[in-house]
Amino acid sequence: MSHSSRTPAAYLPTAKAFLEDLTQQIFPRKFRKNPFILAESIHAACLQGHSVLFTTAVEAINTLIAAQAQCRLKAELKKFLAPTLVIVDELGYLPIDKAGADLLFQIISGRYEKGSTVITTNLAYKNWPRIFNNDSTITSAVLDRLLHHAETVVIEGKSYRMKDKLTEE
Repeated sequence: MSHSSRTPAAYLPTAKAFLEDLTQQIFPRKFRKNPFILAESIHAACLQGHSVLFTTAVEAINTLIAAQAQCRLKAELKKFLAPTLVIVDELGYLPIDKAGADLLFQIISGRYEKGSTVITTNLAYKNWPRIFNNDSTITSAVLDRLLHHAETVVIEGKSYRMKDKLTEE
């Protein structure tokens, strides 16, 4: 696992290489900086000829739960596995139950070495068991697949959304 101190703009020229290398990028949020801005920038750069899916973790899980209830899980899961790049935003912001953790694992496992994935999160890896309902087995399996080809980008600084509000006080 490598950590980077590059600025968000430094990632845009490398988006093509990122996609071709089937790399994983994980943006932990630290000190209130908004990693969504970086993920959104990569998303915009990749829209030039590449298939890209942007979703929140909870949205992906809810979509798959609904598909499972309608016996369409396999077809719906393909929508998360097919794009060149999938960006999963806000992993860890809301709790995920066992069923949700299992479904999210299917996305991550299915994309492993087949497509690039960007994940934004507000939690350090040591706290990821909380995301996955304190299931150490699934947490370990998810991290194993994500971190094998990953670059972790820790973003520090003031919140993008709060930047104007913080200077007014």
